[in-house]
Amino acid sequence: SIGLGLIILINKKAGVAWKTIKEKLPVFLVLGLINIALPFSLISWAEQFIDSGTAAILNGSMPLFTVFLSPIFLKDERISLPKMAGLVIGFLGVVLLMAPSIQNKWSSNLIGQFASLLASIFYAASTIFARKKTGGIPAEIQAFLQLSSGALIIWIYAFFTERPFILPQSSLTWLSLLWLGVLGSCFAYIIYFYLLHKIGTTRTSMITYIPPLIGMLLGVGFLKEQFYWQALV
Repeated sequence: SIGLGLIILINKKAGVAWKTIKEKLPVFLVLGLINIALPFSLISWAEQFIDSGTAAILNGSMPLFTVFLSPIFLKDERISLPKMAGLVIGFLGVVLLMAPSIQNKWSSNLIGQFASLLASIFYAASTIFARKKTGGIPAEIQAFLQLSSGALIIWIYAFFTERPFILPQSSLTWLSLLWLGVLGSCFAYIIYFYLLHKIGTTRTSMITYIPPLIGMLLGVGFLKEQFYWQALV
C-alpha cells in the first residue's frame, strides 16, 4: 500500500475523480476482503500442510473458475467449445493432483489443498466483481484502494486472533515480505487492473498458469520438496 501511495503521488493522480472514488469505496472494501484478506490468509494457512509447488498449482486453477463463472455475470464473456474443453482438462488436472490426498481421507494435507483451492475461487469471483464494478478509475488507484482495504481487514483480524502478537524476527522473512509486497502486490496489481479492463477476465486470469511451473521448480530446487509425477501432468 505504501509503494502504491508513492506511485500515485509521483504520477500526481491522487486528485483524480475523488467523487467516483468515494462512491466506490464499498466496492474496494469487498475486493479487499475477497481478493486480498481471505485468499492471502487461506494460502498462508494452507502452506503449513502442503508444499509450495502444490499450492502454486492449485492457485493456477483460478482460470477454471473464472471461465465457468464469467459468462453468468458478464455479457461480453462467452463460453465456447474450446473454453469448455480447457475447463474439463483443467478440472481433471486438479482432481489428479489431489487424488493421493483424497485416498488418505481427511488428512491435514487434503484440508490444506481445499483451503488453497477455495482461495482460487475467491480470486476468480473477485476478478469478475472488479471487472463489473471498478471501471473509470486509474489502475494505480484501484490497486491502492484494494490493497489498503485488504491490509486493514488483515491487521484488525490479526490483533484479535494472534495471542501473543509477534512480529517476524528473521531478516529473511522481512526481505520476503518486501519482495511480495513491492513486486508480488504493488506492481502486480497495477498490471492486473489495467489488463482486467483492457482484455477481460478470462484472458487476464490466464497469468495464473505461470506460477505453478515456477513454484514447483523453485520448491524442488530451493526447498528440497518432493517431486510428484501428478504435479508434472
